[in-house]
Amino acid sequence: MKDFCNILLVGEGNFSFSVSVCETSGPNTNITATCYEEEEVVAAQKDAFSNVQRLKEKGAAVHFQVDCTKLQYCPVLAPAVFDCVIFNFPHCGRKAGVKKNRALLAKFFLRSQDKSFHIEGALNHIFTRCLPIGCSRSVISQAKFDDKWISFHVPEELVERIDRNFLERTCCHPVSIVHGQLIKDVSEIFPVHRFSHSHSLLVKVNFNRASFYGCKGLLASIYFVRSIDYKNSNPWQTENKIPSAILSFTGLSVDSCKESGEHSALIRELESAEYYLRPSLLVHIQEIINGKDFLPQTLHIVSGPVFRKCLISSYTMPAYHEILFIWGSNDDPGIEFLLSFKQSIAKFLTSLLKLVPDHIVTFSDKPNDQRKCDQSWFVNSKELFPEEHCTIYVNFGCDSLDSKHVNIGNIYVTPAGQIHKELAFCIAFLNLDLLAMLCFKILDWRMLWTFDERFLNQFQEPEVLWFKNFSLYPPSFTHDVSFWISPGGHFDEIEFHIAVRRVTGEMVKDVILMDTFEHPDTGQISKCYRMIYQSCDKALSYQKASELQLRLRQVLQEYLQIILR
Repeated sequence: MKDFCNILLVGEGNFSFSVSVCETSGPNTNITATCYEEEEVVAAQKDAFSNVQRLKEKGAAVHFQVDCTKLQYCPVLAPAVFDCVIFNFPHCGRKAGVKKNRALLAKFFLRSQDKSFHIEGALNHIFTRCLPIGCSRSVISQAKFDDKWISFHVPEELVERIDRNFLERTCCHPVSIVHGQLIKDVSEIFPVHRFSHSHSLLVKVNFNRASFYGCKGLLASIYFVRSIDYKNSNPWQTENKIPSAILSFTGLSVDSCKESGEHSALIRELESAEYYLRPSLLVHIQEIINGKDFLPQTLHIVSGPVFRKCLISSYTMPAYHEILFIWGSNDDPGIEFLLSFKQSIAKFLTSLLKLVPDHIVTFSDKPNDQRKCDQSWFVNSKELFPEEHCTIYVNFGCDSLDSKHVNIGNIYVTPAGQIHKELAFCIAFLNLDLLAMLCFKILDWRMLWTFDERFLNQFQEPEVLWFKNFSLYPPSFTHDVSFWISPGGHFDEIEFHIAVRRVTGEMVKDVILMDTFEHPDTGQISKCYRMIYQSCDKALSYQKASELQLRLRQVLQEYLQIILR
C-alpha cells in the first residue's frame, strides 16, 4: 500500500482489515475507513471497538452508515479524492445469493463514474486514474523549411505525436534516457560530432528528382501534408485534380490508377500537397555530408522524430525517434570496417540493454522490405548498397513484445563516389523508441506518448529497473469487420490500417486478418479483420468501443471501395 497516499476502504465489518492496511502503509498514507452499519451495531462485533480506537490513534478517519453504492451522496466523502478505493470481500451478508452480490458490485462500480474510473471491465481491471478519451481534432503546426516557417495541417493520428520534444537533455522520458546513454557510450570509442541545430520535419515534394526510385510501396508509407493556404484540408475529400507528374515516379499514370482503383485514397491525399513529413533522417544525408561542419574520421550524430504510415501492432509505430550515425572516410570502409562497426554497435546495445539480460543483439545480411524503402531515401542511384549492408535485430527470451526478433535499425556501407565524390561512408540508424521499450519492458509503444504524469514520474530516479503498468488487466473488446472488395477495386492494407487509426484514435491495439475468401463463381475477394480495442492509459468502455466500430464501418465503406458484409 506504500504507493498510494489517500486510501478509502468501504464495506468494512469490524475494521480488522482497515487496521492491517493502516499498519502496513507508509507514513504519508491517509486512511479513511467506512462501514454500512450503524456505530451501535458495529460495536457489538468482536474486537470492533478496539479496532476503531487503533485506527483513530493512527490518524485514520472512521465513518459509519456509508453506502458504498451512493458515495456521491455522503457529505463527508463526496468532495474527497482518493488514490485507491478498496472493497474487501464484497458481500451482502449471510445467505445472500450470487445475484444479489453481483448487483451490489454493479452498483458499486457504477458509483465509480463519479470517482474517475469506469464500470465496463471493472471486475478484472485495477483502476487508479484514467485519462479521458478525446475527440479527433484538426491541429495546425509549424516547421521551418529553407529559412521560412511553413504552417500545415497535422494528420489526425499524429496530433499527439508532434512537438513533444522527448530528446531534450532535461527530459526524463525513457526515449531521452536511452538516447543520452547511447551517445555517451559511443563517445567513449569514437570522436563524435553531434549536430546542435535541428533539421526540418518537412521535405519538399519534388518528384523530378529520382529520390523515390525503385520502391512503389514507399509512396503509401509517406505522410503528405498540406499548407493551411489550401482551402481543402480534409485528406479524405477533395475536388481538385491531381497533376499527372505527381505519380510519374511510381511508374503509374493517374489514368491507370483511376481505371484500376489503385491508390485511390492516396491520390486524394496527394492532391495539392507540397510537403511530406520526413520518414527517416536519411533524407538529410546530402545536406549533412556536404555541410561545412562535416569532418572525415568523425562519427556524426543526428537524432529526431520521423513519421511513417504502417500497420497497427504493439511495436510498429507511425511516429518514433531515430538516431543516425554517419562515419565518412577517405579510405574505402568495405567489409572489414562494416564488421568492426557492427561489433561496436552490438557492444553499445548490449551495454544499453544490460537491465534485460535475455536480449541478444544479432545482425542479418538478408534484405527485407523495410530496407528497400529505407535505402531509397539516400540518393539518385539504381544500385543502392547491393552487398555491404545488414539489419540489426534484438532477439529476446521474454514476452515483452509480440515478436521474438525485433528490427531496431540498419547499417550501410557505401564506396567513394556513390553519395560523395571523395568519401566512403558507413551509416547506421536505430529506432530509439523500440530500444526504450526493450530497456524498460514497456509493452505498448502508445505508452511512450501518454500524457499521464504517472508515466514520467517512474523515470525520475537515477536508476529505473522497468516500467510498472498503471493497471494489470486493461479491458479488451473485440470487434470484427467483413467485407467484399468492390469489383475492379484495389484494396491497400496500409490504407485500411490508416483508416482504423484515424477513426479510433489509437484505441485499437492490434488488427488481425482472420480470413480471406474468393468466391468460386464470381472471383470476388472477401476479407475479415479483427480489431482488438484496448487502451493503455484511457478509460475505454464497451460502449465507446462499439461507437468507434460503428463509425469505422461507415468510413471504410465510404472511402476504401468495399462492400460490408
